[in-house]
Amino acid sequence: MESLGDSSVVVRTLIRTQPGSQWTVAREFRRRIKNRFDRDGVEIPFPQRKVHVRVEGGPASDAVTAAAGAAGA
Repeated sequence: MESLGDSSVVVRTLIRTQPGSQWTVAREFRRRIKNRFDRDGVEIPFPQRKVHVRVEGGPASDAVTAAAGAAGA
């Protein structure tokens, strides 16, 4: 494990391959790592944003819709 960031996990490896097969080997290696992470419950972080809307004075669907639209812009 090279580093853990807010939205990334960097795993550094060195694998020797036959010339020309490095792309196939790299793809298979990444597949196996991802499968192992899934099996062991390791989650890859990803950027996310939560928006909480509170409307004073009761339900006002137009205000909630307008606020949700502004947050997505």
